[in-house]
Amino acid sequence: AYYPMEMSDVLRHIRNHEGTYAMVVLPCQAKAIRDIQKTDRVLGERIKFLLGLVCGGLPGKSMVEYVALDNGVNVEDVKKISFRDKNIADLNRQYSVTLSVTEYCSIKSRFPEESFGFSYLNKLFHYRACNVCDDIFAEFSDAAFMDAWLPEHRKDRLGTSICIIRNETLKDILHPYFITNPNCEPVDISVAIKAQNSVGLIQRKKKQSYFKRRLYRRLGYRTPDDHRMTFSAVERLKFFIRAMQEFLIQNKSQKLWSLYKEQAVTFDKYKYTMKRYIRLVKKI
Repeated sequence: AYYPMEMSDVLRHIRNHEGTYAMVVLPCQAKAIRDIQKTDRVLGERIKFLLGLVCGGLPGKSMVEYVALDNGVNVEDVKKISFRDKNIADLNRQYSVTLSVTEYCSIKSRFPEESFGFSYLNKLFHYRACNVCDDIFAEFSDAAFMDAWLPEHRKDRLGTSICIIRNETLKDILHPYFITNPNCEPVDISVAIKAQNSVGLIQRKKKQSYFKRRLYRRLGYRTPDDHRMTFSAVERLKFFIRAMQEFLIQNKSQKLWSLYKEQAVTFDKYKYTMKRYIRLVKKI
């Protein structure tokens, strides 16, 4: 789901109800839970598995409001949200978000060309911390799941997924399912790496995030420590330009959206200004 999920209620439920649990989490959540488990014996014993999702960054809840408003609907009237809807008539890259307003009325916004794709790809509402995150494969989880963005799957109608399993106990649980399912087959870890590299995620979250951490520190932000990396002159210029484009667009969006929420500007003014500003910034 392209939506922020607060997990303290879930952790409180696990702590107050005996049993064994598996949690589906983002990379940052997996790391946070592992840190908690070091000092919380109950959570350490009861949370048996963390199932991670490969993540390219998380937008705030304002993205859903943007999609709703762009389709003429007040977000308060939205009853249900379904992310990553797929249609047999579309390719897997053309997934949609569906906002249900009534039983008979819903809004569908497609990726990448409509308001869902525009707001997500330009990171209008992304959390700033996502810009400096370098965890692609949910490294603290017991298993990680991802899209197979590979040429041989480009024409898939419903999509193909890749799973990395790191936990032997979980492997024993899932292995019978995988070997009896005709849609499943083993692949080398290089396939998972290639799948994410084809959409630029590895370059963006390893090399670029390292560069952005250094840039953000100079701008006064606190960022995680990292290992030293070297860059060519071309990489330095390219990463600096992209980091500044991202930073400028997000700053502009945050300030202008705040004005919209204060009713100082209209939504149409926000949308028009951002589209014009993004075109200008990306000419750099």
